Parts: sequence; structure tokens; C-alpha cells
Amino acid sequence: MKFKGSRIGNNIRNLRISSGETSEELALSIQLYSPRSVSFYERGSKIPKKEILVRIAEHYRVPVELLINGDISSGKRAVRPFERIADSNVLGRINGFIPVAISMEAMRSLSFLKGLRIHYTLLREDDARKVEKDFKKCMKCYDDAFRKDGVVEAAANMLWWLLLIGLSVTKNDLYQEFMKYQRGEISREAFIRSILLEADAGDKKGKAQAGRERGQYLSGVQSNMLEMLRALKKSPKWSELADYYNALRYKWNLIDNDLKAEMNDWIGTMMIVSQAEIGNQYAAGSFYGQ
Repeated sequence: MKFKGSRIGNNIRNLRISSGETSEELALSIQLYSPRSVSFYERGSKIPKKEILVRIAEHYRVPVELLINGDISSGKRAVRPFERIADSNVLGRINGFIPVAISMEAMRSLSFLKGLRIHYTLLREDDARKVEKDFKKCMKCYDDAFRKDGVVEAAANMLWWLLLIGLSVTKNDLYQEFMKYQRGEISREAFIRSILLEADAGDKKGKAQAGRERGQYLSGVQSNMLEMLRALKKSPKWSELADYYNALRYKWNLIDNDLKAEMNDWIGTMMIVSQAEIGNQYAAGSFYGQ
């Protein structure tokens, strides 16, 4: 593959600037010894090695192919969902309708226990950089618990994170609704319903931006979501949670299909309502504000 240094350099620079980072901060994040290397990359005088390109792409959560061959203009902000969920303190409030999975059997896994401790610590964290850093540690612990120890609850909690981050990407008016809740203008039930049962009321420009970010996000997590859902569905204990989370995928347009967002939204809403009617404890608890 032939790399074009100037294009890659422009993409790196635009991603860095739109994310509010300095050259020093980017160099530190991707484990470079000198921030001068970042300047060389951005000017096109030096092309990053493949492993450095992968680190940069992972840091900004964009596909490597987009970084190499795409056109990331300065007007397109990189996906930085941790800023949204941390700054609006959504993490500490969201456990009411996206439950953290736990059981005595799962607690026998040291990896799961470590991941759970980080998870609960992050529920009280409002520093976006710390959330993003510790999120990676949390997911690594859960992944070890799931793949090495066979802990299904770890799969559920990885999916918890993927759904929450996806919500921050696709729900254009999430922050506004949360602030209304914080100011006492709407109840907790109304806040939850705005997320679960109402269409996004954001403007066209905001929705267009969310659409671009959604594509970037789904390209990296779609297969992982499906893997976690299949694992939950096979478990009699967590099968209902799999159905509920699958409905949220449609509701929040976190599914790769040819339908418009409004149609996926409607399908997801009907799935949640129908699940609540037949006694799905997770759908019923969310829908009725329990």
C-alpha cells in the first residue's frame, strides 16, 4: 500500500486540532519519544510507520483506512464520546436502565472483579480523559474474564459500555435532556423516556454530524456487539437482557442496515414496549420508570 504523506499529515493534524490536543499530548498518548515526530508527520516530511498509524487511529477512534486515504477536514470533529458522557455526568445516572451485570459466580473471576471495581469507580468520574483511560483498563479486564474465564456477565458489561458510548454518538440532544433533568425541569422518568421512547429532536446539522460519527463508531464495534449479544442470548439467566439490548441497538440506530434512523428508532421503541408487555424485566423497568 502506497501512503501519501501529505494526506496522512493533514488528517492527523485535523484530528489533533479538532480534539483540542497539543503535539506533546498526542505524542505522549501514542508513546512517541518526541513531539517533533508529530510535527514531521503533520507536515508530510515523514510518514508514520504502520504501527504508529494504528496507534493514532485507535487514539482518535477512526479506521486506519480513513486516516490513510480519507479526507478528514478540520470541520469534521473526531468522535470523542467520553467528553459527552463524562461532562454531562450521564455515567452515574444511566445504570437505572442499562444495568451493570453481576453475580456471585462472576465474582469468582479476579479479572471480572477488577473490571467491576473500575466500572463502579467510573460511574462517579467526571473527568473525560480519566474515563477514557480507565475505560480501556475496564474493557481489558472484562475481555479476559469473558474469554479466559467464560464469565457471561463480563460480556454484558462490555456491551453496557458499547451501547452507552454509542448513545452519546447518535443521541444528538442527550446533553440537553440531561441538563433539563439536572435543573428539575423534567423528572427522572421523563429523562429516561426521552432516551428510550422519543425520537431525537436535534437539528439537521447536529444529526448530520451524528451520522458521520455513527459510521466511524459502528465500523469498529459492530462485530463485538453481535458477539456479546449472542453470548447473552445463549444464557438462560441473561437472555432477556440480550433482547432488551438488541432493542436499544435499533432505538439508538446502532445497527448496520439500510433503514433510516427514524425507522430503526420506531422498531426499537416497539420492541421495548412489546418486551415490557410480556414481562421482560429490563424493558419493563425502563418503560415504567421502576
